[in-house]
Amino acid sequence: MVDHAGFPGWERVLFHIDEAMSWETVRYLERSEPLRLLIRNLAAQGEAPAEVLEAIEEIAEILQEGQSDVKRVKSL
Repeated sequence: MVDHAGFPGWERVLFHIDEAMSWETVRYLERSEPLRLLIRNLAAQGEAPAEVLEAIEEIAEILQEGQSDVKRVKSL
């Protein structure tokens, strides 16, 4: 993200990325999805480079896999 700083609103995107990586958020994965959507929307509104948007989507896929794994383990 920092490598692509400079698009409008990049500071807010970075702030929310830091928030999404905090222990409180990582500990409760259900908090991650709303933050991911906020980050994606801010990046899109600021016309972030394609690499940033692609990274956000890649993270979304990883997040979905993690949430599926947690649900599967809880059901055992």
